[in-house]
This record gives sequence, C-alpha cells and structure tokens, in this order.
Amino acid sequence: MFSALWDLFTCAARALFDLGGAVVRLAFHLLSALAGALLWPLKALWALLFGDWSTLATWTPAYLAVCLLVLAALAGLLLYSRWKKGKQ
Repeated sequence: MFSALWDLFTCAARALFDLGGAVVRLAFHLLSALAGALLWPLKALWALLFGDWSTLATWTPAYLAVCLLVLAALAGLLLYSRWKKGKQ
C-alpha cells in the first residue's frame, strides 16, 4: 500500500513539475517574442545605417513605414520628456 501511495505522490509531483516547466517556457517564449517585436525597428535601423541593404529585400514598404513610425514615436517621447523636465 505504501508503494502505491508513493507512486501516486511521484506521479503527481512529476505532473506538477511538467506543468510548471511548461508555464515557465511559455512565459520565456512570450517575453522573447515581445522583446523581438519591440526591438525589431531598432535592429532594422541599425542594419540600414551600417550598410546591410539585404534586409530590404524581404521587407515590404509597410514594414519600413511601421519602423519609421515607431522610431519617430520614440524620438517624440524622448523630446517631450526633455521638454517637460526643462519646464519644471
């Protein structure tokens, strides 16, 4: 009877660890995707500034427009924060 209870306990513990590992992997994948989406315009700009024009071959003009809009928004936020800081 003790061995059956021990087997039940080990199976439950293994299932919990498998579930915990899957949740942690999912969280890391989501964070990685979010970081990739947020840093994509900077990566594209870096490549274009330093002469890697091959990145333009697979991108449509819409991707480049989104890249420029995101960078313009970031620059606008930076300028706005400096303006507000200087006003105080």
